[in-house]
Amino acid sequence: MIPDSIFYAVAVRNLLILLGVYAVIAVMAVICSVYFSRRFTKPVTQISNAMKEFESGDFSSTLQLQTNTELDTIGNAFNNMVKILNSSCRR
Repeated sequence: MIPDSIFYAVAVRNLLILLGVYAVIAVMAVICSVYFSRRFTKPVTQISNAMKEFESGDFSSTLQLQTNTELDTIGNAFNNMVKILNSSCRR
């Protein structure tokens, strides 16, 4: 039979190792979630800021998005709109 003191020492060591692994995984999950949330919201924030500038009368505001998503289409449409309105205002 294994003495209780040795059994509990091994059990506590294994528990601490598992807690350490879980802590590392939790930290990595938080880092990944922050990274991806910023990556996905940055283009939306850029579009919003450009629209606010446009709304305040700055018709020279353009977007440079390279997300390979539908947001690029929205950014290009915004840039075309600004270009057309600028050329219409100059006439």
